[in-house]
Order: sequence, then C-alpha cells, then structure tokens
Amino acid sequence: MNRHPIIIDTDPGVDDAFAIMMALCEPNIDIRAYTTTCGNVGLKTTTRNMLGLKHLLNLDTAVYAGAEQPLAIPFKDASDVHGDSGLGYYQFSEVSKLSADEYAWDTIYRIAKECNGIDIVALGPLTNIAIALLRYP
Repeated sequence: MNRHPIIIDTDPGVDDAFAIMMALCEPNIDIRAYTTTCGNVGLKTTTRNMLGLKHLLNLDTAVYAGAEQPLAIPFKDASDVHGDSGLGYYQFSEVSKLSADEYAWDTIYRIAKECNGIDIVALGPLTNIAIALLRYP
C-alpha cells in the first residue's frame, strides 16, 4: 500500500492533540514530521507538548520547532481557553528531545523535496509554512 506523506504543523493544545491521535489511526497516511509553532500558547510550550505527545504515544516521527512569533502581528495566545500549558493545565512529566536543530521551515522544504511534494496538515497558525515559502520560493 502506498501511504500518503504528510507533515503535521501544529501548536498542540487539546484540539491538536486530539487531531494528532486521530491521524495516527489513519493507515493511508505517512506522517513524515511534526513541526511546531506559536499559537494556542508560546512556542516553548507547544514544542514541549508535542514532545510530550511523542513520548506518551511512543512515536518515532521527528519533531522540529518553528516560529516563535507571527510574521506581521503581535503574538496573542489562547491560554485563556487552553490553559497555561495549552492542554487544560496538564503538564507532561516526561518529554522526548527535539529530533534535530533544523528549523520547521527548513524541514518542510527538505521533506517536500524528498517526496517531490507534500501535503501539510496545518493545525495551527500558518507561520512556519509562510516562512518556508518566503525562504524557498
């Protein structure tokens, strides 16, 4: 079976964590990377949440951090909705380590080249994708 390659670009709060778990149940997709961005909460927290999910769900897929700020407007998180941790105040006690020092936008470009195109499932703000398009027109 040919599985469809995707990248999940995310700002993991409760909603994205659920979407990621649902994606893992789909046998026809091949998640090549998770890229994190600021959104529901700041980048440090969204990346920690994704690394916590990676550890909890025993995922092999790499995680790459991306944009700390939006490109054109001031950053405003949604911690009033998602809690300070982005996960309803839940804090992961154990997290995996980042897969590499490569930025999310460089990862998007690299994997798109490797796969001769890729679909991106954008669960958060589109900043990483915008930076990838600006850097690699």
